[in-house]
Amino acid sequence: MPLIEALIIRTRTLLRPRTLRSGRWLLAFVLLVILPLVAQEKRLSIYAPQTFYQVSITDHGKDAYVGLFDLLEPLGKVEARVADKKWKLSFTGSGQPVDAEFQDGKRKCKIHGNDFEMTGNFILQGGRGYVPVTSLANLLPRIIEKTLEVHAAQRRLFIAGVAMKFTLDLKHNPNRLVATLPSPIAPQIANDGTHLRLTFVRDPVIPTGVDVYSYTEAPFASSNFSEANGIATLDVVGTVPLQASISDGGKTLTISAVNQQAAPAPTTPNPQVPSPTAPSAGTPSSATATVPAATPKPRTGRMYYVALDAGHGGDERGAQLTETLNEKDVTLAVARRIQHELEARGITVYNVRPGDNTLTSDQRAASANGSRAAIYISVHAATLGTGLRVFTAMVPPLATPNRRAFLPWDTAQAAYIANSYAVAGAVAAECNQRKITVKSLGAPVRPLNNIAAAAIAVEIAPQADTVESITDAKYQQDIATAIAAGVADMRGKLEGQ
Repeated sequence: MPLIEALIIRTRTLLRPRTLRSGRWLLAFVLLVILPLVAQEKRLSIYAPQTFYQVSITDHGKDAYVGLFDLLEPLGKVEARVADKKWKLSFTGSGQPVDAEFQDGKRKCKIHGNDFEMTGNFILQGGRGYVPVTSLANLLPRIIEKTLEVHAAQRRLFIAGVAMKFTLDLKHNPNRLVATLPSPIAPQIANDGTHLRLTFVRDPVIPTGVDVYSYTEAPFASSNFSEANGIATLDVVGTVPLQASISDGGKTLTISAVNQQAAPAPTTPNPQVPSPTAPSAGTPSSATATVPAATPKPRTGRMYYVALDAGHGGDERGAQLTETLNEKDVTLAVARRIQHELEARGITVYNVRPGDNTLTSDQRAASANGSRAAIYISVHAATLGTGLRVFTAMVPPLATPNRRAFLPWDTAQAAYIANSYAVAGAVAAECNQRKITVKSLGAPVRPLNNIAAAAIAVEIAPQADTVESITDAKYQQDIATAIAAGVADMRGKLEGQ
């Protein structure tokens, strides 16, 4: 990543106030140049009935590989060990345990005692097992015992029939494109004149048979639905500027011309009650009811979701907790438990490190800041002490914080430190309530100083005299529950800031 690191270092230099006349162009530079480069890391998106997550993809020769332990862990209980030069795996989902055995450099493996041949050789590195992405369609169902749909080239994987076909229907009076889905969606929406782009990261939408479509009726020219690098994208080009709105609890997407209000829904039996209309940013057209529905005020500030960052990873192992246990593995396991607890509370999570990949502190901060999360949580582990330690940055708070001003990189946290203290206090309070030993401290933990949001670092220590107790599933779950509960308690204070 030499180019990315060089760009970030250059940006940090330019962020110094004495070298800036205007921060807007530099902010655009960060968003349009640095963050897309960071985002080019290859990731496999996994969509399951109860969860969504991503794992890193590594290239071995011409083939793409994925860590099998990382892939299975969010789906159930996983145990793996190396014995007699073989990697032995046990997975327990909703049924009985399934045992598998792999050997480094071999295509053949055993699953429940039955032979299976992969599309490429199994790779064992640092005690972790990697399998070809092209083998997942046939390999994974034998382990998790669920149906699977794999878009290997697009790096998307759908479990137990969660995939939803995405179809745009052209409606008239006025002309608009409408997609209705069985489950809520929450795409990222970007508008550049007549080009409208919707990016689906967490939504398991898939294209229908026709991915590219041309229109002969204004205001639409064409639409293109595509998949690449773990995400789906819908591009709509119009003859005039377009807008998108989500309604029906997130299940209906409407695309129309800017300042055009969608047609009203069918009237109810009572003619005195006006029909509801889809949200619109403009004035009512002649096709709407005589008493139009109120146009909702545009949402300001950031949505309430969490940037979750598992410490270390890849070439950086972190602390060696035992002879066979590295900090990077504990932080990833705990981060995933926190993610599940947050999502169970309706809080969206952005994973800064979803798999075993290497990231610098600057890359973590750039990724977290670009996500516009309300809270950033960095997860660490240690052998000393017991319980949980909650850290906040050691920067002086601003007397009159102005978060709309351009923030210096090294002290970006100063504008948010009061909120960081509040989040740390909420997490500590939940730990105390659950009888978990907790300490709140200030510490120069990277990259807290660079985060433009409420930010904390949590460090899990053993619960008993043995270091191995740090891996106890119930202990990790109790801590994850306390952290998630504290974050949920802060929603009313931080949402929309």
